[in-house]
Amino acid sequence: MKRLVLFVIAILAAESAMAAVGVAEWSGVYKQRFNVTEPEPGVLEDVLEIVPVGPDRAYVRADLTFSAGNSCKFYGVATLEGDRLSYRGPVKGYQGERCTLTLERGRDARGNPTIVLRDEGARCEAATCSKRGSYDTQSFPVSARRTIRYLPRLKASSEFARALKEAGIK
Repeated sequence: MKRLVLFVIAILAAESAMAAVGVAEWSGVYKQRFNVTEPEPGVLEDVLEIVPVGPDRAYVRADLTFSAGNSCKFYGVATLEGDRLSYRGPVKGYQGERCTLTLERGRDARGNPTIVLRDEGARCEAATCSKRGSYDTQSFPVSARRTIRYLPRLKASSEFARALKEAGIK
């Protein structure tokens, strides 16, 4: 019986360690390309950048493109909350409510690890997307993660500076 209890404790500890993903483990740029047919046939690209700015905080920038010239563009500093990154900022969305964008670990239909965006109440969408753009349920395969080779340029951007200022960093 004692062995069984120790075995169960070991399994729970291992699962807990796997769930506790640090900000550095999210860090990188995730890109994915896809084909569209309207308004003209072509290839579009979605980009997600995650840059640690503290032990439990990260700068997040999402640039999503959709057919017919629609897009969503978001940037801000998110806080690590368990196994997700959450942004709760002053960006006012639908009816002046606060924008809350969450990045969660998930799995695609084949069981491959992904990062899934969730937009509570579509408030971020209302503030930062065009007519047919949406963050909710957009996802990036974890396998697409790459090192950000342009980090000095990213950190020198006005978006990065505004996000840090909004978050009270620096």
